[in-house]
Amino acid sequence: MLGIVTQYSRSIKFRIENSWRMLAIVLACAVIVIGSVYLIGTSDQIPVSDFTRDPAVLADAPFYTGLLSNLGVILWSCAAMACFVGSILLRGDRHKARFLLVSGLGSLYLALDDLLMMHETVFPDYLQIDEKYVFMSYFILAGLFAIYFFKLILFETDFPILAAAVALFAISLIIDRYVPFSDVQTFVEDSSKLAGIALWMTYFARTSVQWISGCMYEGRPDQVQ
Repeated sequence: MLGIVTQYSRSIKFRIENSWRMLAIVLACAVIVIGSVYLIGTSDQIPVSDFTRDPAVLADAPFYTGLLSNLGVILWSCAAMACFVGSILLRGDRHKARFLLVSGLGSLYLALDDLLMMHETVFPDYLQIDEKYVFMSYFILAGLFAIYFFKLILFETDFPILAAAVALFAISLIIDRYVPFSDVQTFVEDSSKLAGIALWMTYFARTSVQWISGCMYEGRPDQVQ
C-alpha cells in the first residue's frame, strides 16, 4: 500500500514539475496579448470593453447574429489545429510535416481573416490596400502551394475533398462578386463558403489521421515522434 502511495506521489510530483514551463509560456502569451490590447485601447481612446465583449452585445443584436460566420471561424481553427498536431507528430517525414505546417498556418490566417474581416475592412480601409490585390496575393500563394505539394496532394491524400472545398469557395466568391445583393444571395454565398470550410477541415483532419495511423500500422513509428 505504501509503495502505491509513493508511486502516485512521484507521478503527481512529476506532472506538476513538468507543467511549469508550459504554464509559464501560455500565461506569458496571454499577458502579452491582453497587455497589447489594453495599450492599443488606451492610446487610441478606444474603450477596452470593445475588445473584450461579444460583438452581439456591443451591437445590441440577437445572440444568433453572425452564427454561420462564427461557425466558420471555429472550423478554420479546427483545421489549423489538426494540421499543427500532425506536423509535430510527423517530424520524421519532413515533406509531410512541412505540408501540414504550411496548411495549418494558412488555415489559421483564414480564420483571422474571417474573424477580423481582413480582406473586407482591415486591408482596404486601414492599410489602404485594395481588396483585389489582397485576393490576387491569396491566389498566387494558393497556386504556389498547389504546385509545390502537387504530387503529395494527388497521390497521398483524398484530394477530391479538397477539390470540392475549393470549388465551393469559388462559387461563394463568384456569387459575392457577380450576383446582386439580397438576403438569398447572402445566404447562398455564406452557406457555400461554410460548406467549403467544413470540407477543408475534414480534408486536413483526415489527412493528418491517415498519415499518423499509416506510419504506426505500417511499422514506421520512427516517423511519428
